[in-house]
Amino acid sequence: MDSTTMLEMLLATDEQVEDDFSFLCQLLEDSPSEAAEDSDTSMPNLEQLSTNSSTQPPDRQATKRKAPKQDALPAVGARNRFQYRQREELKQLRGHVESLKAQLASERLKHQALSKPQDRNQVSQWELAARQQLLERNHALNENKQLKEALEEQATFLDQMQRFFMKKPRFEALSDGTSSDDWKALKLTAQQSLREAAIHAIADRQYRRMQHAFITAGLFGLAHDKYLSAMPRLQPDGSVLVEVKRQTLHPAPFRVVSKAFRDACSAHASNAEADINFIDSSTVYQRFSCMAGEVRVHCNTVRKYYREDTRDIILRRTVLEDLSFHTWSVVSGVVEQTNECRQTTLTQVRVKVPPGVPEHLVMEIIQRGIERYGFDQLSNEENAHVQLDNEVTAAIMEYGKRMQRVVTASVAAAIEAYLSQKAQG
Repeated sequence: MDSTTMLEMLLATDEQVEDDFSFLCQLLEDSPSEAAEDSDTSMPNLEQLSTNSSTQPPDRQATKRKAPKQDALPAVGARNRFQYRQREELKQLRGHVESLKAQLASERLKHQALSKPQDRNQVSQWELAARQQLLERNHALNENKQLKEALEEQATFLDQMQRFFMKKPRFEALSDGTSSDDWKALKLTAQQSLREAAIHAIADRQYRRMQHAFITAGLFGLAHDKYLSAMPRLQPDGSVLVEVKRQTLHPAPFRVVSKAFRDACSAHASNAEADINFIDSSTVYQRFSCMAGEVRVHCNTVRKYYREDTRDIILRRTVLEDLSFHTWSVVSGVVEQTNECRQTTLTQVRVKVPPGVPEHLVMEIIQRGIERYGFDQLSNEENAHVQLDNEVTAAIMEYGKRMQRVVTASVAAAIEAYLSQKAQG
């Protein structure tokens, strides 16, 4: 708790209380000091007792202890002395209150100066990100709390209904095992309406998670002309997370680059190994399959485009349980130069380690695949000298490398066309 809050708790802010306090001080100051002299002359006062004590013999006076030194009081009666002390104490208290009020006003001015809202254009992007992350956190906590409360309330009811339906086996044939919440487990139902809703829900959830993923990966707020990183990391749950991070500066507006990126994704999907389904103008569901030796590899992907004022976002997310693959690609304009943009791409692939296989062996296979297909290099060249024995890993990385080449070529062609048009115009 800061000093400002403590002072607000100690000092009364009610105007009526302050008026009463001022009235009490004024009343004591205006009270006549002679009232005590006329009150009762028959009663000895402190002055008389002091005079009587001074007439005692010197030897008796010498045996008494010297009285402690006190503040100078007026030579009046006991009542006046009591009132005098009250007035002095109230004066000190009033002065202390005024001092604290001045200190409180000073602290308030300092607090207002520190918490004064800045210009919207000067607000740090980290501050905006922190606010958004706080909203997401509170939303998740509230949703989790509501789900737990609902689960506790209906636990008994669900148990009774389960026992009831277990007595009716014929009802089991009526259930197809699907649910409208299957999308949360990255599953798609057969019903078309639920299927499209699930595709949008999966993409929108990835869109909300993008900022957190960029912060965790160290890409948020990054402003490098060229940046590349690719490495596998072992996770606490025993899986291996492969992260490929790339940022490139392009001499063209971000709308030009993002359109070339989306066109390249659609062109790459139009081949014999892929089946593409356009949900709407910005959402695509793609099913890819290929043979890796004697094993058929499947990769079903949701891709969606989000258009914002200063950036375009293209994200991809697989819906297979055996391969967790998601990519965020953000093409944002450079504030200083309207004709330049930065393309930031984060690709994450989570690989489950098969039972009985050493984790370090899986890490070595993935690392060789990264070196073989040049994911740790800015160029699109492959290193044929690195051997990759795992056919499934080779098939998946070959698919990603082909897409990288198509996207790079499409963006380069779009930039060249833009620069040529700019030179002519």
